Amino acid sequence: MPLIMEANRKSDILQVVAFKERYPQTNIVLMGAAQGWRVAEQLAQANIAVIVNPEMNLPESFDALGASMENAARLESAGVTVAIGMETHNIRLATQHAGNAVANGLSHEAALASLTSNPARIFGVQETVGSLRTGARADVVIWSGDPLEVTEYAEQVFVDGEAVDMRSRQTDLRDRYLNHQRDGSMPPQYIPGSR
Repeated sequence: MPLIMEANRKSDILQVVAFKERYPQTNIVLMGAAQGWRVAEQLAQANIAVIVNPEMNLPESFDALGASMENAARLESAGVTVAIGMETHNIRLATQHAGNAVANGLSHEAALASLTSNPARIFGVQETVGSLRTGARADVVIWSGDPLEVTEYAEQVFVDGEAVDMRSRQTDLRDRYLNHQRDGSMPPQYIPGSR
């Protein structure tokens, strides 16, 4: 089980690295790491994986004065294992965040790994999830195109090998209004909470 430590400022991240040096058997994962790019070599040498929000680029506090949209790319270049999206309440935007990291230098392969195999490896479940191979769980998403492109969508989802019903409130509303547009009638008034 990894010990997740949150730090964003360079000096605080160096304290996490020092902790790892004192307790080398501890599996430490760094969350946040807004200034991680400044100490990427030390993180790689200490074998500390990082969970980042690649959208963090505003100096919203002293801890984030050195935040950069190139953080994930610079960490990857140094050899740090990077995961994206797990620290946000908007996990549905994880693919968009990974796509933005690609736009700022992260390799496409590393961006896909940051959403799949890297989180599995960080939490020690890489034998059962995180990649497509014999013996792994059959959780698969079929995309309309590149999953890192904001205009693409999940066409079909399989969990444990079973297809998930892709019907949702959004698809019901789309179909309702498209049908009315086709036949020229006015759609019924939308009532919150109804389908």
